[in-house]
Amino acid sequence: MNNNRFMLNGKHQIFSVSEDCLVLNIYSPAEATTGAGRPVMVWFHGGSLATGAATSYDGSALAAYGDVVVVTVQYRLGILGFFSTGDEHAPGNQGFLDVVAALRWVQGNITPFGGDLNCVTVFGGSAGGSIASGLVLSPVASGLFHRVITQSGVVTIPGIMTSHPWPLAQNIANSMACSSSSSAEMVQCLRQKEGEELALSKKLKTTIYPLTVDGTVFPKSPKELLKEKHFHLVPFLMGVNNHEFSWLIPRGWSLLDTMERMSWEDMLAILTPFLTSLDVPPEMMPTIIDEYLGSDLDPQAKRQAFQELMGDMLLNVPTFSFSRHLRDAGSPVFFYEFQHRPSSFVKIKPAWVKADHGAETAFVFGGPFLTDESSLLAFPEATEEEKQLSLTMMAQWTHFARTGLPSLLPTAGALWSMRWILCSSLTLCLMTQTALGALHTKKPQVVTKYGTLQGKHMHVEKTPIQVFLGVPFSRPPLGIRRFAPPEPLEPWQGTRDATTYPPACLQESWGQMASMYVNIRKRYKLLRFSEDCLYLNVYAPVREPGDAPLPVMVWFPGGAFVVGAASSYEGSYLAAREKVVLVFLQYRLGVFGFLSTGDSHARGNWGLLDQMAALRWVQENIAAFGGDPGNVTLFGQSAGAMCISGLMMSPLASGLFHRAITQSGTALFKLFITPNPLKVAKKVAHLAGCNHNSTQILVNCLRALSGAKVMHVSEKMRFFQLNFQKDPEETIWLMSPVVDGVVLPDDPLVLLTQGQISSVPYLLGVNNLEFNWLVPYIMKFPLNRQVMKKETIARMLWSTRTLLNITKEQIPLVVEEYLDNTNERDWKMLRNRMMDIVEDAAFVYATLKTAHYHRDASLPVYLYEFECYARGMIVKPRTDGADHGDEMYFLFGGPFATDLSTGKEKALSLRMMKYWANFARTGNPNDGNLPCWPRYDKDEKYLQLDFTTSVGKKLKEKKMAFWMSLYRSQRSEKQRQF
Repeated sequence: MNNNRFMLNGKHQIFSVSEDCLVLNIYSPAEATTGAGRPVMVWFHGGSLATGAATSYDGSALAAYGDVVVVTVQYRLGILGFFSTGDEHAPGNQGFLDVVAALRWVQGNITPFGGDLNCVTVFGGSAGGSIASGLVLSPVASGLFHRVITQSGVVTIPGIMTSHPWPLAQNIANSMACSSSSSAEMVQCLRQKEGEELALSKKLKTTIYPLTVDGTVFPKSPKELLKEKHFHLVPFLMGVNNHEFSWLIPRGWSLLDTMERMSWEDMLAILTPFLTSLDVPPEMMPTIIDEYLGSDLDPQAKRQAFQELMGDMLLNVPTFSFSRHLRDAGSPVFFYEFQHRPSSFVKIKPAWVKADHGAETAFVFGGPFLTDESSLLAFPEATEEEKQLSLTMMAQWTHFARTGLPSLLPTAGALWSMRWILCSSLTLCLMTQTALGALHTKKPQVVTKYGTLQGKHMHVEKTPIQVFLGVPFSRPPLGIRRFAPPEPLEPWQGTRDATTYPPACLQESWGQMASMYVNIRKRYKLLRFSEDCLYLNVYAPVREPGDAPLPVMVWFPGGAFVVGAASSYEGSYLAAREKVVLVFLQYRLGVFGFLSTGDSHARGNWGLLDQMAALRWVQENIAAFGGDPGNVTLFGQSAGAMCISGLMMSPLASGLFHRAITQSGTALFKLFITPNPLKVAKKVAHLAGCNHNSTQILVNCLRALSGAKVMHVSEKMRFFQLNFQKDPEETIWLMSPVVDGVVLPDDPLVLLTQGQISSVPYLLGVNNLEFNWLVPYIMKFPLNRQVMKKETIARMLWSTRTLLNITKEQIPLVVEEYLDNTNERDWKMLRNRMMDIVEDAAFVYATLKTAHYHRDASLPVYLYEFECYARGMIVKPRTDGADHGDEMYFLFGGPFATDLSTGKEKALSLRMMKYWANFARTGNPNDGNLPCWPRYDKDEKYLQLDFTTSVGKKLKEKKMAFWMSLYRSQRSEKQRQF
């Protein structure tokens, strides 16, 4: 019997049982689907690997509300599913192999049911979660699924797997009157028994039949496989409930009525095997038990402490540890804690029971909306709040199944924390403190050219700042203003509120994750999205009357030209510590920001024009905030940095800024310019149903579509995603700026060669592991054990040759340069070399080439390489260097937003803020108190930014000489062909 319904309201579901049980149930929306089909979610039920049935889980509500295909699977249980002698006569894991067979069936048959066989998510609760996580570790499950969700169960929980099945097999054989001397005779004897006799016999002295380390299904123990990173790298959503050991599990273990009466010795006897399984030394066990239980607890307090310790040992710590291994290997991990006590618990469970083991299941399956009351999960008495919770959870789970990211719903107030999870003693906790306190004083007001704004006071430690959020700098780019230059604001009457974060521009679905990536606030601010998005945020230190105006720093968000938002960034720390006015701008993205037909009907570069409109707003209004319009520094990262580099070549941006900083991006990056914009526009129009030969009609057709429809088309374009099946010459990587003859008069390389650049001081640099995790993850670039071979790397280079700006004839030269002395079996080394290739070709070369042109124009140039891993950013693998974007954590004061940072991290953050602010003040990052940052001249010295700052010379000299030679020969060949 499955227990979920009993957990909710005491009802049972009666179903027939049979040894002939390998069936599955499918729930598919009735409406036809288009394209590849709907995401598939395959459910594995719980029940200690001994009980449960697919029939207990009605997937109809989840399928309908989430627009997914739900498959519920049965697998053999107990002795029939997991008996093992540890040899070839009964290797074990029969039930697990049933699950694998079901997934193979899904791969071969789910398409007629409307499912996408390339988008399969396995999910399970309790023991079903153990099976789902076990699939990640098993080589026999390779390629059968693409994402994993585990609810209160992983394959490392105590007792779920054994490396020594023989003693248990002997006990079973003796209990069933079978010989226990020979495994062959034992198995033959047990096969002759009736199935019901084996499954239901009271002679058996165990009800626990674990998975087995058999050398095939599980080559090694889960702990070894995790430690060695031998598992499939897939997105993972996992979590626990906040009272796992409160009622259901103690009841099953016959402990429910005895917990308050147990002696210290009784508890130690129960706890010791669990602590042992967690590798706790025997001498430490009394200390841990004392930590939870103390010495003078009353019976109720003792019960609560015992339940907390058991929940931590049994589920919380194994789940947390599993998540850390996944994170450190590179899997995107999302962790939750379910905290709601179902209202129906009042009928059967004491008031002290909170979110018991399995309580989340009915909400995941839409129990409040199931109409068949005989269904195990039907929950018709749910409150309105519980219905909303169920809708939210279904949306989260199915969005994860669809995209690999949970849905972030502002209306639900949900928070997916990808940040550090703490383990104090053995207790999981989540950080939810607010980062900054608001000063309860009169709200600040400023009078701009267009009207009065009312902001809010905040403080960083003892330093007050004024914050103005959602400040408009252009008329909304709606209707006829879509695919058109931004128009000046119209003045408003009265006082405009500027205390709420503005909506971000419409963008790709991974924009929310990217925002979380750069977030340093302890409470994450969910992004809202709108086509009406031309707003900026201002952080200004409080000044005394008569104080000199402050330097202004204007931040350009990155995001591959398809995602990004001003509100993702927290400017209070940098503004307060360095006394600078910070402006965070937004610009139109993707199709909205960069669609171009290459003629007068849609010249393109709308996003760049938005940026310049924001800079004109700064010139007109920043003095009212205490800023100096004659001292404006642009700084940005990735695509934002590319835009800044491009504006340094645009005659339209002349006089709008006075210094520039670009972090991991310049206009020489291959993706900065879209070479054939009309081709891209026609592809967008085709997907949108706007096929017209006339570019004027095509643009008007696209203008008439809703913003949501345009975004749907954008998602179909699959910008910035690797596709091995597609001819790279046909790949449309991005919608980005174009050479329009106005904003950008010519190709950036031509403009740099001709010296057509702004005569301003320039600070630029890269991180030392730019292609380590974030960019490959976004691009869906495989860097795992299965594909890291020299042959497949060559194929990857073929697929990305337009991105790397190489010809197919040059691929062997690149392979020889980077892989010549690598061991074919050393997949990690091959992965590192592949990352080096992309980093050097796409990031370092473009940055150094840009630095050379500005230096040769006799302009002040300062170059850096950032080398420090940002420990406080989202869950991602630990590296020995700085991934793309890691420097932002330190630049914006991230180490000061958490109690977890070290003194070294805070010191590096202070140093970076000081360098950047010094440069904004004077055009020189030095001030006599910091380690000297040499100017980038003919010696090519640069600053190595790490916990210990040092000076390097000729960054990656050998590799840059290789790429210089490669590109030089490429240009020579083109000239010969011409």
